[in-house]
Amino acid sequence: MIKPSFLALPFLLETSDMVACVPERLASRMKRMARIEIFDIPLELPLFDVRMLWHPRTQHAPAHEWLRRAVVECAQAVGK
Repeated sequence: MIKPSFLALPFLLETSDMVACVPERLASRMKRMARIEIFDIPLELPLFDVRMLWHPRTQHAPAHEWLRRAVVECAQAVGK
């Protein structure tokens, strides 16, 4: 089953025999929302890139520049 959002996932898992593969930090938050168990995946998974994309017309928009900087700073803080 594929869902377009993570929001319903903890409740779907809680009431079924399904499993889901999600980032550890997300799983930890979901555990606070529903009675689910967290297990490590028993295999190595490849890393993936996270990218930002935006329309060229917003390249120099002050609010957009601020948002892109804030996203990069948050990502760098999480990566430490």
